[in-house]
Amino acid sequence: MSADFSSSTTSTPNGEPPLSLRVTQTGAVTVLELDGDLDVSTTGLLLDVVSGLRRDHPALVLVLDLSRLRFFGADGLRAFLHLRDLVPHLTLRDPSPFVRRVMSVTDTLERFDVQARQS
Repeated sequence: MSADFSSSTTSTPNGEPPLSLRVTQTGAVTVLELDGDLDVSTTGLLLDVVSGLRRDHPALVLVLDLSRLRFFGADGLRAFLHLRDLVPHLTLRDPSPFVRRVMSVTDTLERFDVQARQS
């Protein structure tokens, strides 16, 4: 299974949506790749997509691939904390340096299962 979602409320100067999500499923694991900015204008898309996945798969095993996340604001952090309570098995994969910095400064990184991308 594979599906793509993007925010449509605004766009970047080069015309791209501020956040694109790609969902892929391999066996029991669902990977959600985040590409762009996770802020007040885009967290609703993330929460809506994950809520739909959770509704379809109550025992959801979710990996958020954060390697292409360019901006990570307070609303993104709040969304991750909410998802941690919503999703039974949540892993953050390959957080970008910006995401790692924000989560380290706020002492929230250790609250998550974090994995590096496997080669």
